Amino acid sequence: MSKLDYRKLPSAQRKDLMDQVAEVLAEIKTKDEMRLFLQRLLTPSEYIMLARRLSVAQRLVQGHSYTKIREDLKVGMSTIQSVA
Repeated sequence: MSKLDYRKLPSAQRKDLMDQVAEVLAEIKTKDEMRLFLQRLLTPSEYIMLARRLSVAQRLVQGHSYTKIREDLKVGMSTIQSVA
């Protein structure tokens, strides 16, 4: 698959693509179905990066500081800021 700069897509097309993803995810009913879907859709690296971003989001919601998240999860400040 070739690289794509999402910023070059018209905003309506970006919205349509994001809506498609949301619709597919909304159809998945069980944890096992979701795991299988993600394992087939994502590379192992993408899967782990998604899990790490979710961990960042959870910690932000819990009120952890950026510094604490960076130290605990070994992620960069830019990752934390983009998740925030």
